[in-house]
Amino acid sequence: MRAVLECSIVRSQKEIGGGLFHLEITLPSSFPVPDPGQFLHVRITEGREFLLRRPFSISDFRQRKGEAVASIIYSVRGLGTSVLLRKKKGESLDIIGPLGNGFKIEKATVHLLVAGGRGIAPLLFLGRRMREKGIVPVYLYGTKTWDSSLFETIFEGKASKLTVGEAKQLGRINVRAKVGMGSLVLVSTEDRREGFKGKVTELFLSLLKSKVLDSQTIAIYSCGPTEMVRKIARISVDSNLPCQVSLEERFLCGIGLCMGCSIPVKEGGLKVNRRVCSDGPVFRAHSVCF
Repeated sequence: MRAVLECSIVRSQKEIGGGLFHLEITLPSSFPVPDPGQFLHVRITEGREFLLRRPFSISDFRQRKGEAVASIIYSVRGLGTSVLLRKKKGESLDIIGPLGNGFKIEKATVHLLVAGGRGIAPLLFLGRRMREKGIVPVYLYGTKTWDSSLFETIFEGKASKLTVGEAKQLGRINVRAKVGMGSLVLVSTEDRREGFKGKVTELFLSLLKSKVLDSQTIAIYSCGPTEMVRKIARISVDSNLPCQVSLEERFLCGIGLCMGCSIPVKEGGLKVNRRVCSDGPVFRAHSVCF
């Protein structure tokens, strides 16, 4: 897929809860349609202190009359994102994108999208692409503290929220029976205020052990903090389940030239280096040397 350099215009910016912010930008209608899991490389400002662009997963992309609209979800992690937070409606940003390789939708009965914190961004886009194909995604979403506004915002009121106990009462998650509900969401909170009381990795393991998904073919897609993704990958591989993970690394060039984001992966029985920015950021879990 070709990537382009474009000048985008800030359309809206707002806090959506949980320390996360939602930025919507307008692009020319000719901007390539991205795959879920691909990212935009954003130049924050013209100042020399921000020579390096920042990568942000695309959380949504829509084409409208004469324009395209892309969204990202981010948290303020340093000076660059602090400056990004001050961008107002009508200001410009130059971006390169869409970059990287995204998720592939597997042939499965149940699609589990496991996210933590801002890792929900590429999985929101993936879930919408699934719904367009008649698939109901099942989200497992973990946060440190419960924030109802965050839940309502990121899932756009299209989710049916279930606890693991409620999911057990269904006997099994019958995806086809739930078409029209949008998405099924199982929430875990580390402050134990809502849904599953604990980490999303514990929720994931509990669901696999609960027999809820017996006789179902399952595919896993995950993004979030490195330790969370590592555990989801390990559990999936040990359970012989197909799993794709979106990895977060510091990108310098973002297009595979500098090799600064290389990680070891297993290919054909050998350990080789692959670039997260251009060979990923989405990899098969069994191939990554965590």
